[in-house]
Order: sequence, then structure tokens, then C-alpha cells
Amino acid sequence: MTELPTTDAQSFSISVVESSGLFDREWYAASHQEINEGDALQHYCVDGWRQQFAPNPYFDPVWYTKTYRAELLPDENPLVHYIRRGERENAWPSPHFDPEWYRDEYAIGQESPLGHYLRSRRAGQYSPIPGFDAAAYSEMNPDCLALGLDPYLHWLQRPKEELDDAPISESPWGTVLQMVGGIPAPGSVSDSVTPDGLKEALRLFIPFIPFDDGWYCKQYPDVAAAVECGLMASAHEHFISYGFFEGRTPAAKWRWGDLEESS
Repeated sequence: MTELPTTDAQSFSISVVESSGLFDREWYAASHQEINEGDALQHYCVDGWRQQFAPNPYFDPVWYTKTYRAELLPDENPLVHYIRRGERENAWPSPHFDPEWYRDEYAIGQESPLGHYLRSRRAGQYSPIPGFDAAAYSEMNPDCLALGLDPYLHWLQRPKEELDDAPISESPWGTVLQMVGGIPAPGSVSDSVTPDGLKEALRLFIPFIPFDDGWYCKQYPDVAAAVECGLMASAHEHFISYGFFEGRTPAAKWRWGDLEESS
């Protein structure tokens, strides 16, 4: 890779990002194989951030810019904003990391919560959000630590078929599709009923399904994170809008067959 020329502002960004500990050279180079690890930091600070490349797996530049747009200066690298101001004000770098909770939970004082986690994330002792128990997950998945993997990312990136949720055919959504003539090819229900229209109708009835807010958040840390950072008003809203149609379980003792038995 040809070395990119830098301006004074870019040199300042390189200094700020490098000293923060929030740039993962190895991960960045692995994510963009055309970039050498030795050139990764300069590439990110000069060009990569403008292409909305992430500097580490827990900083989402698109999400951060959209969420804190009013706080960023024009043409400001979102990671630099997070380093100089955002983290101090408990801004989330993505829906997958809660800096305020992390700082208090692990008593790290003035140290950067995200920096501390990035250094420690493969130890299986630290969780990025309150809804995910890294120690418990690591105990249930010992291969994760044995391979040097991040427990939370290991959970987040598991193939859908490995999850405990019932297949769509066994979920309430599948039951309704059976009622209107069986489970058709993806994207269609019948000639007279559109999937979107049927979903809207179902949302009138989904709130009556027994729901356990605390259990749902514990079972699905991504939902807990979305609620915590304000992307969703509540776990129940997530279930009504998305979870039901994804086949997610609403409560610990709920069985999908209960829908038919109660009808």
C-alpha cells in the first residue's frame, strides 16, 4: 500500500487515536485485507473513517454518527469525537457497549471503558452490556476461550440455526401462515394477503401473548442493549414489532403450541 500523505489535522487525529487504545490494528487489517497492519492506523485516520470503516468491532461509525449527529462538528472523525468527548459523556460507541455501566460495574476509575474492554474482551471475565454474562457464556462454551475468541462476538455471530429459538414453522407466525393456507415460498402468503398487511393485523393481537420483560432482555442481550440506548422503547415493543416474527420466545415457560391450545 502506498503511504498516504497527511495534513496537520490528520496527523493530530493519528496521535489522538493511537494514544487512545481504541484502534485495533490487527482487526482492522483483517477486515480490509488490502491494507497492511503497519499502515492500518494511517489509512483509517486519513481515508478509512470517511469510508465509514470501523476502527474496532465495538465502534460503529454509521450508528454513532446517526445517533450523535447534533454533537459532531462538520467533517469530524466520529472516533475522535468519541475519544475527546463522547465517552466522557457516556455516549455509546454502538448498541453493543455501555460505557457508563461498564465503568461502574468493573470500577475502572478514569480509564477508558472501551479501551479496557478491548484489551480484556477475550478473557471471558468482562461483559460489554449488562444483559450479557460473559463468564456464564464462556463456561457454557469453553471452546470460545480456548480459541481466544471474544465471548460476546462469539454469541452475536453464531449462525441462526445454532440458536435455541424455534424455527419459523413452529412459531406463532408459522401457525398463522398455516391458517391462511400453509407456509409458502419466502416473501409471500397468498394471492390476496400481503405479508406486511398480515403483520400489521397481527400486531393488534401480539400484545396479548404472555410476555416476561426481564427474561426476554436476559435471553436476548441485543434487545437489552437496544432498549438501554433508546433504540427501542421497551423489550415488549421489540417483541411486538420484530421478535414475534423472528420466532423469539416471549417468556421462559411459553411454548409455541400454547397459541393453538388457547385459541
